[in-house]
Amino acid sequence: AGDTKELYAVVGRTQETTSALNQEKERMEPISHSLKLMAFKIETHADNSSPVQYSATIRIDGTDCPLAVNRPYPISWDEDLYLMNYETDSRVGEVSSCLLLLVCQPWKYVSLIGILMLLAGTIWMMSARNRRRKEARP
Repeated sequence: AGDTKELYAVVGRTQETTSALNQEKERMEPISHSLKLMAFKIETHADNSSPVQYSATIRIDGTDCPLAVNRPYPISWDEDLYLMNYETDSRVGEVSSCLLLLVCQPWKYVSLIGILMLLAGTIWMMSARNRRRKEARP
């Protein structure tokens, strides 16, 4: 949708982040939340040590929140936070920052209600058609 907004925030362990790059990655914009990386975990296969899942604990406005790849965290009714990437500090060998995607979709639930109403209407029309067919049989 035209009013969907995507912002990219680099969140580190040392200080809180209160701004993010806009969708075109041209300029920084203030965000309404403060974000800080508290922990980062890389789960690996026991067999070959290949990564299975990346997860992080992000402090959002003073509250620690779990975040993982393909498991966004809903900040509010219209904002979701996604874990996109991470950066490792080669000196200490641990994750020093991660890239988060903040997606604001103000019409998300209105669209969902519309889809559910369309589905309910389709089911109702099919059941009404089946009832008429049964009534028309001798």
